[in-house]
Amino acid sequence: MSRQRRPSNRADRRCRGALGGWTALLLLAHASAAAENPAIVSFRKDIQPILTEYCYDCHADGTKKGEIAFDELKSDNELLNRDLWWKVLKNVRAGIMPPEKKPRPSFEQRQVLETWIKHQAFGIDPQDPDPGRVTIRRLNRVEYRNTIRDLMGFDFKVEEEFPPDDTGYGFDNIGDVLTVSPLLIEKYMDAAKTIVAGAVPKVSRVIQENRVLGADFLKGEGTNSARMNLYKEWNLARSVSVEKPGTYRLVLEVIASGSFDFDPGRAKMTFKVNDRELLQQEFGWEENKKFRFDFQEKWEPGEYRLGIDLHPLAQPEKKAATGFPRNLSVDLRVAAVTVQGPLEKELWGRPKSFELFFSQDDPVTLAGRRQYAREVLARFTRRAYRRPAEDRTIERLVALAEEVYSQPGKTVEEGIGQAMIAVLASPRFIFRVEESEPLPARPSGRASRSSSLSSPSPRPSPSGRGGILSAAVADSETPDDLERRPGGSLSPGERAGVRGKGAQESHAAQATAKAAFIDEYSLASRLSYFLWSTMPDDQLFQLAERSALRKNLTTQVKQMLNDPRSEAFMQNFTGQWLQARDMDTIDINARAVLAKDDSAGPTETNQVAGGGRRFGFGFRAPKFELDRETRQAMRRETEMFFASVVREDRSVTDLIDSDYTFLNEKLARHYGLTNLNVTGSEMRRVALPKDHPRGGVLTQGTVLTVTSNPTRTSPVKRGLFVLDNILGTPAPPPPGDVPLLEEAEKEFKDREPTLREVLELHRSKPLCSACHSRMDPLGLALESFNALGLWREKERGQPIDPAGKLITGETFTGIRELKRILANDHRTDFYRCLTEKLLTYALGRGLEYYDVEAVDQIIERLERADGRFSALLAGVIESAPFQKRRTVVAAAAAHEIEKHGERGAADRRQSNQYSVIRDQSISTRLEPSGDFKP
Repeated sequence: MSRQRRPSNRADRRCRGALGGWTALLLLAHASAAAENPAIVSFRKDIQPILTEYCYDCHADGTKKGEIAFDELKSDNELLNRDLWWKVLKNVRAGIMPPEKKPRPSFEQRQVLETWIKHQAFGIDPQDPDPGRVTIRRLNRVEYRNTIRDLMGFDFKVEEEFPPDDTGYGFDNIGDVLTVSPLLIEKYMDAAKTIVAGAVPKVSRVIQENRVLGADFLKGEGTNSARMNLYKEWNLARSVSVEKPGTYRLVLEVIASGSFDFDPGRAKMTFKVNDRELLQQEFGWEENKKFRFDFQEKWEPGEYRLGIDLHPLAQPEKKAATGFPRNLSVDLRVAAVTVQGPLEKELWGRPKSFELFFSQDDPVTLAGRRQYAREVLARFTRRAYRRPAEDRTIERLVALAEEVYSQPGKTVEEGIGQAMIAVLASPRFIFRVEESEPLPARPSGRASRSSSLSSPSPRPSPSGRGGILSAAVADSETPDDLERRPGGSLSPGERAGVRGKGAQESHAAQATAKAAFIDEYSLASRLSYFLWSTMPDDQLFQLAERSALRKNLTTQVKQMLNDPRSEAFMQNFTGQWLQARDMDTIDINARAVLAKDDSAGPTETNQVAGGGRRFGFGFRAPKFELDRETRQAMRRETEMFFASVVREDRSVTDLIDSDYTFLNEKLARHYGLTNLNVTGSEMRRVALPKDHPRGGVLTQGTVLTVTSNPTRTSPVKRGLFVLDNILGTPAPPPPGDVPLLEEAEKEFKDREPTLREVLELHRSKPLCSACHSRMDPLGLALESFNALGLWREKERGQPIDPAGKLITGETFTGIRELKRILANDHRTDFYRCLTEKLLTYALGRGLEYYDVEAVDQIIERLERADGRFSALLAGVIESAPFQKRRTVVAAAAAHEIEKHGERGAADRRQSNQYSVIRDQSISTRLEPSGDFKP
């Protein structure tokens, strides 16, 4: 029998609170009397009264909603369960708990609860935060292709050669899911050979060649032509220029072709240079026969006109009945004209891409070759590995190159190319390897950082002064930094002394610090792969080499966003956060979708959306099937809209609601915005009419389409999208025995119900109510847009009702009001969601409890800057998770806690079963998961 609960009141709760206090005392009796856990003391004093007042009705005294009962915590580990308090923190911040109709804690009480969770339950120290664990990451397909492009000047088609990347936390650059299979290793080896063969020259000098294709020749009328009918007069010409005097070889290639039937047509072709004839040749009926003619000319620098004339020698036969030509299918096609030279060896030029890798001719002596190979490979590995390679690595590569070029007939370029294959197949290239700056020692007269977590320290200022970047600069002085100071010239011995002292002091500091700044080469890579999805450029490398990148971070980020390579950030982030990538493959049946709708748009209701016509029985025949051009325009709308917020430093709330978007003529017509006079295929910024329902990402075709089913809209998918990507409060997975939505639809036997009716019936079931009460109002607000992103007034003959009420209590009548609620009342929720998405993308890992403080600091920065994107980006880049990594001590300690819990790890340390790794040579290469760091 179920237990009957009597009605609760404040007196009951105070009584339970007192009993709970005694229970907590008994539970904590095993703790050391000399040093009771301050987190438990604080919980009993400050947190338990709040839980008793507002949470015990549903989460205590035998009631365990959501599998949470606060009075069943039996030990320190259970009481400080981080997973539990992370759920509590998310629900309290989102306004989900306590429920709307229940009493809720005041703002001050919520602040007390949040502070305790962050600094006591989570153990976050704002002065030395845990930057978290980042699994060593391999380059994903996009990063690999872009890196090869910038490193090798070669466009490698990764989509054709590599399998798709797995995704985690919504992104495909997450280290934990970027696995490497034996098959992929083989593909990396094959790719390295293909890339080097296509990009790296094998010799230092070659005969220059200019190949002019037939299609590049111009007819006298000014149109392109490469095929000449033998019954017509033709005059083709193209100019070429040469820079050096010498002997040049000209190669003319033509193809005579015709039908299988004999044709008597004949013509004379003349090949000329500057109107000087080099060849006269007659052609007749042939079947796909190729002709080649070679000439040698002495040319001076200048421009030369290559001409090809065709003069018919016969008239076509005519059909007796009609008098028209019988056969005009015989013709002559110009394949190409190739100009090679100068042929004199001393005048040969450099091969294509030679300067990208090499700097001189093949040295004569063996010692010269070896030194040259070392210089080339040191420069190449520095770029390929994104940091200088060790001397022993360079020597092994030089030995590999030498083994090849020492063979008869081989060049030094071929040997170096073989070594480059080894570099491109190396884990140091395929994976993003990071290292830490040496930790500075603490001055003897300076107080050590407090380990107390009771109160957070001041957060970084918006300008970065006094913040994390200033601390990084102050705590990472090198001999170069000292020399840049006035009167700071150092002798070689003094420079060595600074480095030696720093290494000794850093070694000692490793024993206490939780985090160290990543070195500047690692920072350069984090920046470039975050904002460009490719390797650092020379400027970033040079700043990292001088330890000057952190000091110039703001300037560099602005320049990087204005660089064309930042388009990769716009495409990859929006492509995954807003699922714009899915537009290329989403399956939508336009006919089935339009068959359900009865009106076209909010301003032009007489025009059927998509330019179709309406049949009497309500079926529309659209002129389109969401073709490739429309899909591309929708995706570009989302990418360009996000890019405008980034580059114009607009408020991020524009992403929810705005008075502008980006359209071309096709997309404007698709949306029914024909009165905006948008013409042509070029996408451009367009101001939307006042109070128009469009504006913001939620009403763009990408989001509306990718959150739909093939034949209809899906309020559930759309609601989930808003929860996950706008509010940052994703619903839990549905239980295994949840009834299907179609089962509710079957209960309407006499008619076809609307989606709202089906969802209301589905939501009435207790098993479905908790999640659908959050999702459905958000999704139904978008029902005025069909699965193609078109506006509609009715579905299945019944008016669309987009009104609703959020679980947090706000009501709205349609999408316009919902967007205002999200942008205003839930602004902080959106700030948090966007911050977490961007930080996840930047770090390449999912966020954990220890990231809460960093996220909060970024949100405060956004609030102070009125939501400008620059504040968000600066907050992410200057955050501890982005700037730092765990020390070996912190990594090992975190690993122990993951395995044994907080109390178990402490017991192991006290019993000397826990050892600290002290070898500094490996201290920056370990992570708690045991991941390999080459």
